Amino acid sequence: MISRNIVRSLLLVIIMLSLSEEANAQEKSKTEKFEGIPLVEQQLSYAASELTKQPEYSDGGMQGFYTYVYKHFKVPKVNKDMTARIYLSFVIEKDGSMSNIKILRDPGYGMGDEAVRVLKSMDQKWIPGELNGEKVSANYNLPITINITSKK
Repeated sequence: MISRNIVRSLLLVIIMLSLSEEANAQEKSKTEKFEGIPLVEQQLSYAASELTKQPEYSDGGMQGFYTYVYKHFKVPKVNKDMTARIYLSFVIEKDGSMSNIKILRDPGYGMGDEAVRVLKSMDQKWIPGELNGEKVSANYNLPITINITSKK
């Protein structure tokens, strides 16, 4: 007579094998669903320094860009004099729009969020950068410096 432990062990092995087969079948059916579907071309963005032609703000270049930012930036009330630097990163797309705006360094007091708000409010587009004569998306990192004078 076969002992109960051997029967239990055999049943356990059979269950594990059937679960393994089922998992393999599910995985195969997942991959089969994607066969025959063309791959989407990946959108690349380049560092601005890699480009043969740099992106340019369409309303007055970098001076126009900073003029817009300083005109629309709402300076927070701070009880001390300070120079704050906000470092931002964004992508200038092939169509000249800005996307993926991120705060890299925020001095606090809500200034990082305010800088993002101002950039998102810009109506003017950029002239996109080029790489070997072709318009490409470009990563851009910029500091925004705000001089704050407290009202004593």
